[in-house]
Amino acid sequence: MQTRPITFIGAFVETFGKSFRQSEAQPVYTGTITTVPFNTSGIMKDVYLLTREDGSLMVAKTIKSLAHEDYWTHYVAVENEAIRASMLTTILEEFKTHAAASGMNGIPIYDFRTAETCIIIEIEYDSNPPAAAKTLPTSSNDKPSRASSDDVNDPPTHISSPSASETPKKIRAYLCEPFMPDSARLHKFSGSTHAGNNQGFAGNTADALAHFSVIATKADVLLADLQGFMDPNNKTDEGREICTLFDSMAHFTYDYRREVLGNRGRAGIDTFFHQHSCGAMCDVLGLAVISPSTEDHKRPPTTISSLCTADDVHSVDLKRPDDIDLTRRIPDGYSQ
Repeated sequence: MQTRPITFIGAFVETFGKSFRQSEAQPVYTGTITTVPFNTSGIMKDVYLLTREDGSLMVAKTIKSLAHEDYWTHYVAVENEAIRASMLTTILEEFKTHAAASGMNGIPIYDFRTAETCIIIEIEYDSNPPAAAKTLPTSSNDKPSRASSDDVNDPPTHISSPSASETPKKIRAYLCEPFMPDSARLHKFSGSTHAGNNQGFAGNTADALAHFSVIATKADVLLADLQGFMDPNNKTDEGREICTLFDSMAHFTYDYRREVLGNRGRAGIDTFFHQHSCGAMCDVLGLAVISPSTEDHKRPPTTISSLCTADDVHSVDLKRPDDIDLTRRIPDGYSQ
């Protein structure tokens, strides 16, 4: 599998009320990225393999339907996917808080976590030399085969240092997550238009998480297409495999004044309610007796999401608050 050098910066998106805020970090990184996707099986995204300077691995995703569009058109679509990832992280943490506050001593739920997600923005300077390709081994499955240590740890082709006054040109944006190890197994809990009807501890928890997302946001957000990797080498103290959720869908009604691919809005949320049947986890968490329209004083405060607050999507203060750390670093990839 051929690779080429890449120079990039990181960008971060966080949901904030009914809006989001975006920031770009200052560090400039180098590495290598496959010249073609190693996984093209997804409906919306192609997946490349990015190798960081230290040899750690990340997946880098682009939007298929916008592959030949200009940078900003593609960036907005990638940013939309980062918004969905942030929605998942926010609602999952609120779901855990609600479970911990339920019952006499909290209700045990399956240990779900979210993949650390960021946007990487490929940049180039006028002083950059032409990119030289190198080759990684190929594989017939969705994950690339393990490259040899020489392939992974070789430093990328040298990129000359730009002058301090030189402004980089932004070329392409990728949605990035750490690459999952070969030992991890994919579990699918629901579809983008089909509610889950799962058995077992993990499945019951995933179904309740989707239900909670609608209840807590007062029918403004539904977490759909829930899926995750379970790794036998990453377990809780009780010996259960931790499930890392990634690449979920969210149907929502918030007006970002832009097209969001795959967002079915109210129709997607209503479809969930027609399809969903509460399982044991919904019952013990009290979700079965609350509706999205239940008044605040008649429901536990832990069933009111922070995403319900009415913030202006176009507020400059919201997008560039003082507390954003512009030296923030992108997540570490999977180290072999």
